[in-house]
Amino acid sequence: MEQWIPIIVETVLLVPFFGWGVYTVYLRFHKRAESTLIGDGVTTLVLIVYIAFQVHYLGAWGRAYPLEYIFSILGLLVSSAALYGHVVLALVNHVFMDIISPQGGGDDTEPRWGAAEARERIGDYEGALAEYFKLTKKHPHHVLLHVRIAETLSALGRHAQAVPYFRMALDRADSPQRQLAIINRLCDLHTGPLNEPEKAGGCLNEFIEKNPRGPQSEAARRRLERLELEWEEPPQPPLDTLAAHPVEDLPDDAAPPLPEERIGEALDALEDNPLYWSGPPEALAEEVAQRKAEKADQSKAGGALLALDAEPLQDEDEAEEDPAPRERGEGSSLERL
Repeated sequence: MEQWIPIIVETVLLVPFFGWGVYTVYLRFHKRAESTLIGDGVTTLVLIVYIAFQVHYLGAWGRAYPLEYIFSILGLLVSSAALYGHVVLALVNHVFMDIISPQGGGDDTEPRWGAAEARERIGDYEGALAEYFKLTKKHPHHVLLHVRIAETLSALGRHAQAVPYFRMALDRADSPQRQLAIINRLCDLHTGPLNEPEKAGGCLNEFIEKNPRGPQSEAARRRLERLELEWEEPPQPPLDTLAAHPVEDLPDDAAPPLPEERIGEALDALEDNPLYWSGPPEALAEEVAQRKAEKADQSKAGGALLALDAEPLQDEDEAEEDPAPRERGEGSSLERL
């Protein structure tokens, strides 16, 4: 019975070992949360104690089973590296950052933006993003740092990746003014490149529920109202006639040309009311003058035709046979003159 006690104890200890390890992996790689120096140190210390405890008890059991003991130790080391390797690396990074880049007597609560800002000025946003991630090792809960990471990701076109960092900054913002500023940037992303206006409305409603009073909530309500107006589709005109008779299917003679006399009337009306003319005034004057000239020519031509109808022409044979009457007529008319 005594030989089963170490196995039972180790089995019970496996539950927090795997549970806490999976939780740290979830925080680090899914939630993108940065751990603190104290948290990494405590986790690493507990891990070392747990491994030593397991080796001690497995050693008592492994004397009879040396091959199983070796594989058990290898499994323990592999699982520890998979679950807690990032924690150990983060702790080493914290320590070396303090040694290589000490803050001196300055303010430890404010990150040093110089390297990241210098890369942003030359357009190296990837390098600036790497510098910001380095700063998160020492300042994992700095609101402005997460906002700058999100803005840099957005500048790189990685808008979906920027949303979680805006969310982390929103959760850590300590005033409604900062929260509203972050909410506005989130709304800009959701209504702009991400094309998710319903999520923008959800962000505004969440802010209004947390801050029901104050000028910031009123500003959020106004933006939500504008957003809801943009969601509403404008009323569409009835298109039954157009659907039944598309423009491209109409016959050529569906719209007969305007008669010539109606064109003249329309131009006369335009001359009296030039406001109905959509073209330049010079073109209207030229068109009206041309139309008047054509009307005058038509009037002259009509008068000449009426005169010819009143005095019918004689045949050429009759004119050659009897030229005297014409001469007499001409002479009598001259005498009358």
